[in-house]
Amino acid sequence: MLVVQELAAAMRKEEAFRDAILDDLEVLGVDQFGDSAVVIKMRIMTKPIQQWMVGRELNRRIKKRFDELGIEIPFPHRTLYLGEGVARELATASGKSGAAPQAAQSAAALVDRALLKEVVREVLEEMRASGAAPAIEGRHTTEGASSPDPRQHAAKGGHQAAPGDD
Repeated sequence: MLVVQELAAAMRKEEAFRDAILDDLEVLGVDQFGDSAVVIKMRIMTKPIQQWMVGRELNRRIKKRFDELGIEIPFPHRTLYLGEGVARELATASGKSGAAPQAAQSAAALVDRALLKEVVREVLEEMRASGAAPAIEGRHTTEGASSPDPRQHAAKGGHQAAPGDD
């Protein structure tokens, strides 16, 4: 959390944000652990209507800094176990036979990646057709220092809250 506080402090010193940011970032701590997220609650005091600009820039800098430090943003993973027989068949079909009996000498490592993708695609299509397909999230959500701009919501015909109505 020190990384995030350092980023916010540096932003506050910059000319572009000096007037918009009124107080230091307050990190409230880890709020929850999800399947594909660690939610850290934080807040930063800004001038009215400046919170969206500040929040977006802070989120951009956090992502960039996390990438530099090798901190990964979690996302759902799915592991398919095809069994040793299927892995051997795939290895043979791709012309890379000769796997040692430690069937695991990772026959999967010998498999042609394109062939494996094709098999996975077929399995998923069969699962979808039978109605047994797992829900696969196509959207990555995170909570951060910013949330949707209510002005954009109002422009689309949504309700605009009264000032101070958070």
